[in-house]
Amino acid sequence: MPRRLTNTKSGARQALKNTSFETLVVSWLMQDGWQVFLPILDHGHKTDLLISDGPNYYRIQVKTVEASSSDQKVQNLWKDSNIDLVIYFVRNSNWGVIAPAFTDKQRALNHKEHRRFQQNKREFLKEFHLFYNLHFHLAKAGGVVTNQSNYQLTVGWAEFTVSNSKGTGPAVEPRDDG
Repeated sequence: MPRRLTNTKSGARQALKNTSFETLVVSWLMQDGWQVFLPILDHGHKTDLLISDGPNYYRIQVKTVEASSSDQKVQNLWKDSNIDLVIYFVRNSNWGVIAPAFTDKQRALNHKEHRRFQQNKREFLKEFHLFYNLHFHLAKAGGVVTNQSNYQLTVGWAEFTVSNSKGTGPAVEPRDDG
């Protein structure tokens, strides 16, 4: 069995760790049927991955953070770029979040628009599908996020609430005004 006998410099070690998380996302998304593209050079564009479902393309930034709790603040590092979403992996734990590319200077990991996942394929894809369906499709229809499990959509005179509170997947319920 081969053994590595050389020391890895700290800067290289961090780059290897970061790339391993990007590769993990690539693997999970490809297994889910997404087309995944890796920019040869993303300097200045802040795009780690480009994914496509066929007609649509989305830019993804993958970040790793040290977090002592879910209310840990993260900085906006993609200002003036066209990122669609950011996937955060918490290095010192086994969870992460999927977040839209926010415009705030900083935001808590547990922000109402973020989807938390356990660092495994099944949990990641479950939250990624909810995020994708609700943020990209709902936003195109004029919907807004109200918290991590409820979304509101107003279409003409009707308002609907999309809820995932029972853990069975999104259900659409019309708003009852009385």
